[in-house]
Amino acid sequence: MRLAAAFAVLAATTAGAAPGAVAAPARVCRLVTDARNDTAVAPGTVTSPAGTQEPSLDIVSADLASDTRWLTTAVRVADLQLPTGISSHGLGHSLYFRAGEHRYVVYAYAVPSGRYAGLYRVTWDGVGTPLEQNGTARTEEEITARTRVTYDVARSEVRVSVPVTAFAADGGLRPGTRIDEIQAVTWRDRQVSADPVLAGRWGERDGADAAAATNAYTAGRPSCLKPGS
Repeated sequence: MRLAAAFAVLAATTAGAAPGAVAAPARVCRLVTDARNDTAVAPGTVTSPAGTQEPSLDIVSADLASDTRWLTTAVRVADLQLPTGISSHGLGHSLYFRAGEHRYVVYAYAVPSGRYAGLYRVTWDGVGTPLEQNGTARTEEEITARTRVTYDVARSEVRVSVPVTAFAADGGLRPGTRIDEIQAVTWRDRQVSADPVLAGRWGERDGADAAAATNAYTAGRPSCLKPGS
């Protein structure tokens, strides 16, 4: 029995080391990372002075992953707390990226009255952060898509899933497509109305935090982020 077991181990080892065998690609995790406690609301706002720390907007890491059905983004923050009262401000979490010849932004937006998500095609000159709109003016064109947003408070993670069919007009998002210029951006909308329906909604934006990836992602590559989650 011992000899048979030894031969079984040898056979398994030899098979695993077969010439020409191709190892599965390693999972991609934390394409974007950022230091904690570095949020700074724009100076001169009606809501708070410059340098105010907001854990719900303080980017810690971010990822992007896709398969044949979904493209999913995740922005993780220091401590996610959703707005609840009419005096709360809207919280925005977004991921900018370039796929092929086009640039996009997938965003999530939370206000006391609801949660929203969407996909835009973006024209941006690549200078500074997209939210700052340095250089050439930024333009956005909304792409109709049945997006899904998840605010995972336990993980302090905001996930948005977009059907890959939403990219069909631009040639699609096929496996193997290079996705780069990945950048996570968070912002806060100012309180602009005492009306409970309008409170904290569609106001002026104050940029909070931004962090860029140092590596690109290849569409379809395994990730610690599950597409469609």
